[in-house]
Amino acid sequence: MTERTKEHYTPARGEVRVSNEIVAKIAQIAASEIDGVAEFDRGPASWLQLFGLPVPGQGVKVEVGTKEVAVDLDIAVNYGSRIPDIVKNIRKNVCQRIADMTGLDVVELNIRINNIRFPDERLALMEDGDTNEPRVR
Repeated sequence: MTERTKEHYTPARGEVRVSNEIVAKIAQIAASEIDGVAEFDRGPASWLQLFGLPVPGQGVKVEVGTKEVAVDLDIAVNYGSRIPDIVKNIRKNVCQRIADMTGLDVVELNIRINNIRFPDERLALMEDGDTNEPRVR
């Protein structure tokens, strides 16, 4: 409740906490905005999808405190992308978005690149094994 004093409102006191799920979603969206990030890798737990079970974490894990947050990202990158540039841009964007939206400081951001994604055309050729190019010159 608020108290009315002249023309000002004094907010009631209380606590506001941002859930782990919200911070994880912010981190996921912020990282996916970076060129070269193909998707979030679910790691070994992805076999759960075969049985229609939900995959925990969706490639993002966070630990939220009252003032700080730690983030772990598991990603796949596009083939041909410069991984050092991707990591630098992810760090900058994720930390900035979380701080701007929640007021929390990112004290740890771990990024694991677990997979690489190829363009569909090249992947199809590689799977067929027929590239119509000689193997040796």
